[in-house]
Amino acid sequence: MQDGEFIFVMIKGVLTHHPIHPILSNVQQKMNYLKTFSHFLTLVPVNPVTSYSPVAYVWSGPNGFSTADQNPTIAGATADNTGTYTVTATDSLDNDAVATVDVTVNAAPSVSLSGSTAFCAGSATVITATASGGTGPYTSYDWGASTAGGSGTGNTFTATSGGTVSVTVIDDNGCTGSATVGVTENAIPDAPTAGSNSPICAGGTLNLTASTVAGATYSWTGPNGFTSTLQNPTIPSATTAASGTYSVTADVSGCPSPAKTTVVTVNALPAAPTASAAINPDKSFTLAVTSDTSGLAFEWFTGSCGASPVGTGASISVTPAATTAYYVRAANASGCVGACGLVTVTVNAAPVSFDYTLPGSDGLNGGYRMFTVPLYLGKGSEMLAQMEAALGAYHPGYWRVFAYNGSKYLEIIDEGFASLDIVPGTAFWIITLLTDVIRFEGTAPPDGVDYRISLSPGWHLIGLPWLSTNIDLGNIRVTNGINEYAITDDPQNTLTQRCVWEYTGGSGYVRCASTLRCGAGYFLKVLAGTPVTLIIPSANTASQGMGDKAPNDFGSPSGDSEDPPPPPGSQPIPGVTVNGQERSVTSVYGTPVSVAVTLDPGVWAGRDADWWVGAHTPFATPYNWYSYVHPTGWRPGIHRCVKAPLFEIASPFNVWNAPLPPGRYTFYFAVDGDADGAVDATLMDSVDLTVE
Repeated sequence: MQDGEFIFVMIKGVLTHHPIHPILSNVQQKMNYLKTFSHFLTLVPVNPVTSYSPVAYVWSGPNGFSTADQNPTIAGATADNTGTYTVTATDSLDNDAVATVDVTVNAAPSVSLSGSTAFCAGSATVITATASGGTGPYTSYDWGASTAGGSGTGNTFTATSGGTVSVTVIDDNGCTGSATVGVTENAIPDAPTAGSNSPICAGGTLNLTASTVAGATYSWTGPNGFTSTLQNPTIPSATTAASGTYSVTADVSGCPSPAKTTVVTVNALPAAPTASAAINPDKSFTLAVTSDTSGLAFEWFTGSCGASPVGTGASISVTPAATTAYYVRAANASGCVGACGLVTVTVNAAPVSFDYTLPGSDGLNGGYRMFTVPLYLGKGSEMLAQMEAALGAYHPGYWRVFAYNGSKYLEIIDEGFASLDIVPGTAFWIITLLTDVIRFEGTAPPDGVDYRISLSPGWHLIGLPWLSTNIDLGNIRVTNGINEYAITDDPQNTLTQRCVWEYTGGSGYVRCASTLRCGAGYFLKVLAGTPVTLIIPSANTASQGMGDKAPNDFGSPSGDSEDPPPPPGSQPIPGVTVNGQERSVTSVYGTPVSVAVTLDPGVWAGRDADWWVGAHTPFATPYNWYSYVHPTGWRPGIHRCVKAPLFEIASPFNVWNAPLPPGRYTFYFAVDGDADGAVDATLMDSVDLTVE
């Protein structure tokens, strides 16, 4: 017998008054026969004797078995039911007889099925049966109960259609084990339709498309190692290497469709042309492409590439009034447009003169003035040459000239001034008691065209670019490339202060001159965090849609009330010393180091300012910078010492007096007039210290 089958025990015979002797011979043969076919065990007396009815039976056996049935059964028998079973038969006269039988219940084999339970139409899957338990060897694998199409051989079944795969295994004892698994045959999805936006030009975006297949995932391959799992992938900034055949498949439940393809062409861009300019007898210029022109069409522009068209073709004729840059680009037969080439036509206009009368002094202005020269003079060194031609060699005791670069003044004899471009719209300081007239000669900007000045954030010295046309402040405009306002537009203009500042000497700065005069200079502050463009009209008229709007409140938070930097030569002078010395100092480790500051506020006395006292140290970050913060003292990092009106510190004020670890230090003392907490250190002094 095997685990899980029934045991049926039956005693047949007639009891007499004699003891019963159940005959047990040939029991094993009967057990094997019954095990194979009926799964019941039958005990039959070979020589039955007479007994007195009725007869009672009592059975006992392994695993606590007991019953009064003549022919008992044990459902779901297991190995625990193996052993000796005893039956006692008692007749009505109390005659009894005892018989025993040995029963063996063999373990049934178990079966597991492995292999893919899903496969694609047109293919097959192999299911493998693995038997264990029971008693090997396993003599038979029966796949006959399977409903899936296919066939079984040995312990494998090859399924070619969906259904169930069932197997029964027989072991060496004839015991059986079974298992069943379902297999699914998945259909092959339809191939998606592949497409693209080809042909495109190099640098464009290539768009690949595949039609929708329900429940599908996609797989693309293509040139240049391209792969993607998106249904509709893109290739931005495609190059010509992206040209070729792209293939896509749709996969549903692991079954890929046939591939569909699309052919893509990425056309090359034409190279930027080279061009030349030649002057004609009528003073016009012929611009001509000098690079290869085969199969190409050309467009010409001024302003920038693609900005203002001026003609088409491999050559054009132009008559510029001033030096002009011309841009030319090519388009090929595929319609692809390349980068621009550049050719500049230089127009040497006749020199123009501008007379400027030095301010001298009326006893109040001290000879200080801001002025402008509305001409292209070349470099700063050329401006100096023209002034020295009129006034003699530069002599700071008689005349001084300064430019302002946004953070400090540059004197005309400085190297930085010599390399400046001196163009219309730029203003300068002059300090002199002379009243001479200086005749400047240069080139004037074109008439009838608005003049544009690019200004970075902060203070700028500006002037009119015109020789003889005064302009009302409200007619000057400012733009950041997105919005454009009249400079006086309240409250719309937040790009600059809504006024300009002029200097009158004894009265200092005067805010918001209503009209800008030719030859005069002015201070203007850009409030925006990015560069802006100032637009000065050639005629004193307002731009359409922009009236002459005056600010309602010059003390508003727009920044109109902030004073410009003081005139050159009168700004504060900060000083810092180490051990009383201003030059580089060396100190011995362990010796106290004294750091002190002084300040001459100049004309800034009483003006709110940021004060900065700092030290760059040899220590690791974040201790490589220390700041003296009033009144708490030194702390790591860069911090403002105090915001306060400037005053004179004539006697050195100690900010440190103690030994320092070995290393190199630099101590700084600076002030700036912005009073905004931002580090700009307009006016600064420093001293180096080495501790050995």
